[in-house]
Amino acid sequence: MKRPESIRRSPTFTSKFRVTMKIASLAVLASLSVVGCSATTPPDILPDFNPADPVMGLADAPYRPIIADYHHREPADPQNWRRLNDERSPAKQGAGS
Repeated sequence: MKRPESIRRSPTFTSKFRVTMKIASLAVLASLSVVGCSATTPPDILPDFNPADPVMGLADAPYRPIIADYHHREPADPQNWRRLNDERSPAKQGAGS
Protein backbone atom coordinates (compact mmCIF):
# COMPACT_ATOMS: atom_id res chain seq x y z
CA MET A 1 0.00 0.00 0.00
CA LYS A 2 1.54 3.27 -1.07
CA ARG A 3 1.37 6.28 1.12
CA PRO A 4 0.10 9.52 -0.31
CA GLU A 5 2.75 11.84 -1.66
CA SER A 6 1.99 14.46 0.98
CA ILE A 7 2.75 12.02 3.84
CA ARG A 8 5.94 10.62 2.32
CA ARG A 9 7.50 14.04 1.91
CA SER A 10 6.24 15.63 5.10
CA PRO A 11 8.97 16.73 7.54
CA THR A 12 7.31 15.00 10.48
CA PHE A 13 7.21 11.63 8.73
CA THR A 14 10.88 11.95 7.72
CA SER A 15 12.04 12.99 11.18
CA LYS A 16 10.02 10.20 12.88
CA PHE A 17 11.47 7.67 10.45
CA ARG A 18 15.02 8.85 11.13
CA VAL A 19 14.53 8.72 14.90
CA THR A 20 13.05 5.23 14.65
CA MET A 21 15.95 4.03 12.50
CA LYS A 22 18.51 5.54 14.89
CA ILE A 23 16.92 3.80 17.86
CA ALA A 24 16.77 0.48 15.97
CA SER A 25 20.40 0.81 14.89
CA LEU A 26 21.55 1.58 18.41
CA ALA A 27 19.60 -1.38 19.77
CA VAL A 28 21.23 -3.72 17.27
CA LEU A 29 24.72 -2.38 17.97
CA ALA A 30 24.20 -2.61 21.72
CA SER A 31 23.02 -6.21 21.54
CA LEU A 32 25.94 -7.19 19.28
CA SER A 33 28.47 -5.59 21.60
CA VAL A 34 27.01 -7.36 24.63
CA VAL A 35 27.05 -10.71 22.84
CA GLY A 36 30.59 -10.13 21.58
CA CYS A 37 31.91 -9.33 25.05
CA SER A 38 30.17 -12.23 26.77
CA ALA A 39 31.23 -14.93 24.32
CA THR A 40 33.42 -17.67 25.71
CA THR A 41 36.45 -19.01 23.96
CA PRO A 42 35.83 -22.00 21.68
CA PRO A 43 36.68 -25.43 23.02
CA ASP A 44 40.13 -26.76 22.27
CA ILE A 45 39.37 -29.46 19.68
CA LEU A 46 42.73 -29.53 17.94
CA PRO A 47 45.56 -31.72 19.21
CA ASP A 48 48.57 -30.17 20.86
CA PHE A 49 50.65 -30.45 17.71
CA ASN A 50 52.97 -27.68 16.73
CA PRO A 51 54.76 -28.19 13.41
CA ALA A 52 57.59 -25.94 14.60
CA ASP A 53 58.25 -28.09 17.68
CA PRO A 54 61.56 -29.99 17.18
CA VAL A 55 60.52 -32.65 19.71
CA MET A 56 57.72 -33.83 17.44
CA GLY A 57 60.19 -34.85 14.75
CA LEU A 58 59.54 -35.29 11.06
CA ALA A 59 57.49 -37.93 9.32
CA ASP A 60 59.35 -39.94 6.73
CA ALA A 61 58.44 -38.86 3.22
CA PRO A 62 60.11 -41.23 0.78
CA TYR A 63 60.83 -40.03 -2.71
CA ARG A 64 58.34 -41.15 -5.34
CA PRO A 65 58.94 -40.22 -8.96
CA ILE A 66 55.94 -38.46 -10.42
CA ILE A 67 56.17 -40.25 -13.78
CA ALA A 68 56.87 -43.75 -12.44
CA ASP A 69 53.67 -45.27 -13.86
CA TYR A 70 53.84 -43.50 -17.21
CA HIS A 71 53.24 -45.63 -20.30
CA HIS A 72 53.57 -44.13 -23.74
CA ARG A 73 50.46 -44.59 -25.84
CA GLU A 74 50.03 -44.00 -29.53
CA PRO A 75 46.82 -42.68 -31.06
CA ALA A 76 44.65 -45.43 -32.51
CA ASP A 77 42.09 -45.54 -35.30
CA PRO A 78 38.41 -45.82 -34.35
CA GLN A 79 37.36 -49.41 -33.77
CA ASN A 80 34.16 -51.31 -33.02
CA TRP A 81 33.38 -50.17 -29.47
CA ARG A 82 31.06 -53.10 -28.74
CA ARG A 83 33.78 -55.64 -29.57
CA LEU A 84 36.35 -53.71 -27.52
CA ASN A 85 33.93 -53.62 -24.58
CA ASP A 86 33.28 -57.36 -24.82
CA GLU A 87 37.03 -58.09 -24.93
CA ARG A 88 37.70 -56.11 -21.77
CA SER A 89 34.57 -57.13 -19.87
CA PRO A 90 34.99 -59.54 -16.95
CA ALA A 91 31.51 -60.94 -17.61
CA LYS A 92 30.99 -63.92 -19.88
CA GLN A 93 29.81 -63.41 -23.45
CA GLY A 94 26.03 -63.00 -23.59
CA ALA A 95 25.69 -62.49 -19.83
CA GLY A 96 24.01 -59.11 -20.24
CA SER A 97 25.19 -55.87 -18.75
